Amino acid sequence: MSISTTNPCPRVPYESLGNFTGKRVRLAGKVVNLAGSTLTIQCDPDNESSVVTVSLSGVAPVDQYCEVEGTVQSGNSIEENSSCGLGNDFGT
Repeated sequence: MSISTTNPCPRVPYESLGNFTGKRVRLAGKVVNLAGSTLTIQCDPDNESSVVTVSLSGVAPVDQYCEVEGTVQSGNSIEENSSCGLGNDFGT
């Protein structure tokens, strides 16, 4: 397996998401809603307004916590390329 240095995909905190518009990132959070192909995740457990809308391109994660890799559309929106489940308690 090789790591791409020409097309990096950094894991970013919610507060920095707007700085990455048009770029690929990874973002972890708690699933708070799933409606059709739209997933809503809360990125900071201590901040209820840290909500990001994810436009899904594949199968929705089944775990309560997930990590999304995708292209940032705005400060609170991502178009998903892939996602993976992180379990149902995430160490809480």
